[in-house]
Amino acid sequence: MDLFGLLLFLHLFGAMAGIGPTFVFGRIARKGAGTDHGLFATRVVRLLTSTTAIPLSALVLVSGIGLMVERGYALFDRMWLLVSIVLFAGSFTYSITVQNPTLARIIEHAREGTQPTGEGAAEIARLRTRVRRGGIYLRVTATVILALMIFKPF
Repeated sequence: MDLFGLLLFLHLFGAMAGIGPTFVFGRIARKGAGTDHGLFATRVVRLLTSTTAIPLSALVLVSGIGLMVERGYALFDRMWLLVSIVLFAGSFTYSITVQNPTLARIIEHAREGTQPTGEGAAEIARLRTRVRRGGIYLRVTATVILALMIFKPF
């Protein structure tokens, strides 16, 4: 196997195994919402984000840069590639700096052992809304990047 083949394998594996499963996070959260399993569902999503999605997304980035170097691609010669990288950088940064810490805050609030009421319940609802909207942003961005990588429209 040549270097290009190895890098392509790592790139596609990272996308499939790291980013692909994130598409079910919203469903996991919805199924757990309002039940005794809500905290467990949130913990599962955070665990998979921290241990799988983020590290394998980093693999996608590193192997993608390796593919560009291996093929001799100039960043500004392929607008679809530049747009993909910008979108990826934004979503990766958002995932690390906003989405994952927000999941941690939800878990922190829920650990108190009792159902929060009043301001505590309002805070959890606000955080869950942020996670839901962030999840939509991350899924849409991943879908657009996938389309750009396949169709190379410009």
